[in-house]
Formats: sequence, structure tokens, C-alpha cells
Amino acid sequence: MTTEQAEGDARTPGIPERGGSRGKSTREPPAPGRVLSIHAHPDDQEFTVAGTLAKWARAGSTVVTGYEDGMLEPSIALRRDLTRVIRRHRPDAVVCGDPTVRFYGGSYLNHPDHRVAADVTLDAVFPSSETRLIFPELLDEGLEPHKVQAVFIHGSERPDTFIDIADVLDVKLAALKQHKTQMGAWDPTEMITAWARQQGARRKLKAAESYRLMRLHQP
Repeated sequence: MTTEQAEGDARTPGIPERGGSRGKSTREPPAPGRVLSIHAHPDDQEFTVAGTLAKWARAGSTVVTGYEDGMLEPSIALRRDLTRVIRRHRPDAVVCGDPTVRFYGGSYLNHPDHRVAADVTLDAVFPSSETRLIFPELLDEGLEPHKVQAVFIHGSERPDTFIDIADVLDVKLAALKQHKTQMGAWDPTEMITAWARQQGARRKLKAAESYRLMRLHQP
């Protein structure tokens, strides 16, 4: 897989202040035992979920990350590839973007690669990864079906789950700054910190990353 990023897609927007989290528990879910994070470009993860992954890793989670090629298309071949990854690594939770969001506010259009990667990831989680009749050739590779327990969808305009990242915000920023070809001379500290504080304020936290949490199966 390549690690090349299309020019101009680095600045994933913050999430606007909107409702939609009423009726959900404000308690932070425990760290999953094994996590698979799937994104379209090398720095997408650091912009969006690196704080959560760093926190979970500190708590003992096994974190597996994967990036897909640029210029993505929602193909059966891509879904098979992601199904293969899920069956091979057998994660308790998958982290991905929200395929339904085409734009944020009045100044940012969501990159098509982001939408495709998220859309195909969800299709791979269900039904492909847990159904024997889908991609039977994976059975020949020794990859039995696997049921993902939960999906953490970042970038949702109506999040219901907030992960406190105050203690790992510096780790997130340091990881993002390692993407020198994407960042160039730009310092993302101010913007990323503002996003984290904005999300944290919704749950009286200093800094947070927000998700829509889908609980598919019980542990």
C-alpha cells in the first residue's frame, strides 16, 4: 500500500456543535482488547483518533493500524481486502470515519477517499467479516468469520461517545508532526488543541475525541 496523500486533504475539520447525544450514557467505554483502525491516508488517523488509540494502548489494548491507497473506489475487491484484514487480526473494535458526511460547515468538503474508506470498512465489518458465504475464498486462506463487537465512528455530526484525551494530547500532536510531507511548515498544534477542547467541553473534559458508537455484539 502506498503512503501518499492527495494534496489539500490534510485539514479534516472539527465537529460543529450539534445535538444528538441525548439519551446516551456519558460514561466512557472501557478500552477494547484489540483495536483495528482503518483510514484512507497516512495522517488521517493522527488528525482524528490518535489520542484515543494512544490512551487505549497505554491501557493495554493491542492497536493495529491500516491505511488504504489514495484514489479509492467502493469496489468488491477493496471490501474483500478489508474483510481479509478484519478476519486476520480479529479485532474487538474497529475505528473508522463517517461515510455519510459530505461536508462540514460552510468551508470544508469531506475528501471522497475518506468517505469510501469508511463506507467499505463498515461493509467489511458487516456483513462480510462475519458471514461464511461472503468471500468463501478467504476460508481457503484459513480466515474464518469474525464478529466485531463495536465500531467507533469518528467525524459524526451527532456523536454520542467522548474519549478523554487530555493526558495524551501531546502524544497525538507529536505523532501528527511526524507526517512532514503532509504538514510541511504548518504547525497543527493550535487547531488540533482547539478541536480537542471543543469536543471536551461537551462533556466537561479538558480535551476529547468524539464518536458515534455502534455496539454490534456482546463480548
